[in-house]
Amino acid sequence: WYWIASAIQIRRGYPIMTGGNVFFRDFSFLNFVLYIAYSGTPFLLDMRSMLDWTCTATTLDFFQWMRMENIYAVLFQRE
Repeated sequence: WYWIASAIQIRRGYPIMTGGNVFFRDFSFLNFVLYIAYSGTPFLLDMRSMLDWTCTATTLDFFQWMRMENIYAVLFQRE
């Protein structure tokens, strides 16, 4: 099954990575409530941020990346 799925993916091309947090794509009350629940879950936000930082080619160190994630979160909550 793995080889078939890989062959189809290579033939059709790899999907374009859009990146970013799925909660920040548009503002709605549902997204806001889901983000509050997501950010309130212990270590989930930190683990996702660490994984994003590890898999993204960036010149930011981890603490700068966390600061940027915090800025996005504050802007989302203020919107």
